Amino acid sequence: MSPVTTWRQNTSVSVVINANQFTQDEFNCLNAVFENYNISAGANGNSSGVRFNVTYSSTPAATLRNPYTSGGANLAFNAPGVTNGLQVDRPQGMRPQAMGEEYAGSSDGTRQA
Repeated sequence: MSPVTTWRQNTSVSVVINANQFTQDEFNCLNAVFENYNISAGANGNSSGVRFNVTYSSTPAATLRNPYTSGGANLAFNAPGVTNGLQVDRPQGMRPQAMGEEYAGSSDGTRQA
């Protein structure tokens, strides 16, 4: 199967912001971004219907293929029990150009940011 680069319309996405890497204040700031997106996802906004369900946890929603290859074709995989996952981690060991990159899922709607 080929990589998934978008979520289907009306997809519910499980987002985990890594509690081991972000403070509560940072989480609150990041969560506000997702909430603003959720508000704009309706018929009066972008009409995607995609909804982000955000949690602050050390249990990941998705992981990158191991080992990570700087500048390579990196794929993300859902954690067990997660259908459409987006994991938000601080970049570690990445080249500066990779900061903020999002990695496509294998075939299951996964993302890693």
